Parts: sequence; structure tokens; C-alpha cells
Amino acid sequence: SVEYATEASKASDVVSAALIRDPDIKGIFATSTIGGDGVINALRAAGKTDSIPLVTIDFDEKTKGWLDEGSALALIAQRPEAIGRAAYKVLEGAANGQTFPEQIFLEEPFVAITKDNVDANIDLMYRTGCNA
Repeated sequence: SVEYATEASKASDVVSAALIRDPDIKGIFATSTIGGDGVINALRAAGKTDSIPLVTIDFDEKTKGWLDEGSALALIAQRPEAIGRAAYKVLEGAANGQTFPEQIFLEEPFVAITKDNVDANIDLMYRTGCNA
């Protein structure tokens, strides 16, 4: 089933209830670190961090910790440079009167980060400051 939660406590409640309803859940996808927090809490409380894989969007210190400890199977990192290039093209085109389709798809806007490739992709980790 698909359920959404934008707060960690709500996500934890949703996952805890889902685990009771369906103890054979095969995996969980969280759409952010916030939702992932709740999922991790529920999986830890149920003793299922080893048996139910979690994939979540966001690659930061917290989610990297989940990956390192084995609580997350993969993290989906954004490629801000690809997203930024596409945004620039749209802005430049719009300034010159160009029109665009309702949706624009990027070829590789995301990277799946796993234990096997985390070091090679560490530059995609979200930072809270600027090192310019």
C-alpha cells in the first residue's frame, strides 16, 4: 500500500500500523529524511531493521549513518548540477520567448547511493554550509 507522512512521528505511526497489518512487508520507500526518521524508528521498535530494507530520498550525514549501520539499503541523492543546468535552460529560454512542455524530464537527476558506491559519490551529500 502507499501512505504518506511529512512528520517523523506520523511516519512512525503509519509504518508501525502497517507492520501489524502486514508483517510480510518486503521493503519501504521514504520520500525524505524526515519520513525516513519515522520509518527507522518504527523498524527499530519492531526489531526489523535487518529484515525490511529501506530506501529513502536524501543523502546527508543522518541518512549516511543509516546506510553505514545497515538500517538503509540505499539512499537516493539528487544531482543538483543537472537540475540547475535544466533550470537555467528553461529560464534562459523563457527570457527569449521559448515555450516548454508541461513536464521536463532529466536524463540522470538522481544517483542511488549504496555501501558499495558511497565513497565515490560523497560529493553529492547535502551540506548545511558553503565551502566556497
